[in-house]
Amino acid sequence: MTERLKFVKKINSELTGIDFIIPNLNRGGCGVFTSELAQNLRHYGYEVSVVSLGPKSIPELNRITADHLKSTNDLTLRELHNRGLGLWHFLTKWTDESGTTWYIDSEGVHTEEEMVKNWHAFVELELTVDEMTDLSNQTDGWNTMFDRQFIPKLAKKIREKVYSAWYICRPSFADFTLASAR
Repeated sequence: MTERLKFVKKINSELTGIDFIIPNLNRGGCGVFTSELAQNLRHYGYEVSVVSLGPKSIPELNRITADHLKSTNDLTLRELHNRGLGLWHFLTKWTDESGTTWYIDSEGVHTEEEMVKNWHAFVELELTVDEMTDLSNQTDGWNTMFDRQFIPKLAKKIREKVYSAWYICRPSFADFTLASAR
């Protein structure tokens, strides 16, 4: 297992149970969770993006749709739904050094094959971290079961958990960084 994958797995173990602390997290709060996690991972040097899952996979068409909506300032959940996207769930996407792509949400770390097999869901749209942050800051279009008053608590928990994972894995990162600098 690579050093960076160990870090992501540690984050996974740190975040396990967060959906029990934050009520209805995956009923309208997955976008906020994904945005916060992606921002924190980016802070520690990870190149990540965000994906949405839905009933079909046409990423090229959906990227064009998102780019068009962004250029017209209409990158909203409602507009994406109106364009035929399912937007069932949002996850953070990360590819490790070996080329394996991982998808992270509040329930763990997944592969695309697992999502198709277990959830019958496909990656339908890929967004940048900043685009996801913009979407998650919008209140319109999200499932209202998630109480947005929990966002500060969620953000704080994610920040603490990602830092804890980084701190625990830190000596390995020093070795990894020194070795890769040689």
